[in-house]
Amino acid sequence: MKSAPIKFKDLENHYSAVRRAVKESARLIRKNYGKLGASDVRAKSRNDFVTVVDKGSQDILVRHLKRAFPSYGFLAEENDLSTPADRRWVIDPIDGTSNFIHHLPAFCISVGLEERGRYALGVVYDPVHDEWFYAARGHGAFLNKRRIRVSSTRLKDAFLATGFAYHIHRRFEPYNDSFRKMFHACAGVRRMGSAAIDLCYTACGRFDGFWEMGLHDWDIAAAVVIVEEAGGKVTDFRGGPAGIARGDMLAANPATHRQMLRIMNTVPFLSAVEWEKSQSAKPGRRKV
Repeated sequence: MKSAPIKFKDLENHYSAVRRAVKESARLIRKNYGKLGASDVRAKSRNDFVTVVDKGSQDILVRHLKRAFPSYGFLAEENDLSTPADRRWVIDPIDGTSNFIHHLPAFCISVGLEERGRYALGVVYDPVHDEWFYAARGHGAFLNKRRIRVSSTRLKDAFLATGFAYHIHRRFEPYNDSFRKMFHACAGVRRMGSAAIDLCYTACGRFDGFWEMGLHDWDIAAAVVIVEEAGGKVTDFRGGPAGIARGDMLAANPATHRQMLRIMNTVPFLSAVEWEKSQSAKPGRRKV
C-alpha cells in the first residue's frame, strides 16, 4: 500500500532531521579539510575519486536518517545503498570531492528526499562558507533563512556555469560544440567542480544558468528542488525531464533557459543512455 503524500508540516520535521545529520557530517569534513594523506584517497575510475571522509560523512548521514525514518530507502554515491521505497533519501556526502582533496573551497553536502520518483525536499550545505540552501516542493527556496529567486538576466548578459563529466572523453566533441556556442552567446562561463553548488548558485542568481552532461541522481536530487522552487527551469538537453535516465542537465532562469535550449538543440548530443547503446551496438566494441 502506497503512503500518503508528505504534508508541509511533516516536511519541516524532515528538514530538521536532515539538518541535524548534516551538521554532524560537516564537523567531520571541516576537521579533515586540508589534512588528507595519500592513503586516504582512492580512484574509483578515471578522474573520479573517493576519500575516507566521503565514506565517513555518508555513514553519519545514513545513520541519522535511518534512525529518524526507518521505512525510507536510500540512494547514495559511496557504496551500494540503493533500496526501493516510495520515499528515499538521495545522498552525496561530498559533492566536489576533487576540490576537497585539493583544498579548493567549493564542495558541499547534498541530501534530497525523493517521493514516488519526484524530488520533494532538498538541502545543500557548504561547510566552508556556512551556507544552507534548502527548499520544500511548493514552499519556496531559501539561503540561510532568506528567500531566494533566480535572476532575470537574458543569455547575452548571462554568467553561466558548466561542468566536465568524469567520462567527458566519451562524448567530448558534442560537449566541446556546446561550450563553444554557449561561450560566444553569453557574458562569461565558470566551472566550479560541484554540480550541486552550480545549481544552488543558479537558484540564488549568482549564476544565470548551468549545463552539464553525465550527472547522477545524487548530484542533483537536492538542488533541483531548490532551483525549481526559486523559479528556475530544469530539463535535459532536449527540454525533457532531467534525471539519471538521461544524465544531462540544463538549468536556468526561464528566459535564459529558452535561449540555452535553442543552442543545445543545434548540438548533435546523444543522451548518456543513447550513447552507451550506440557504443554497444558497434561490432567489436566492448562496453564501457
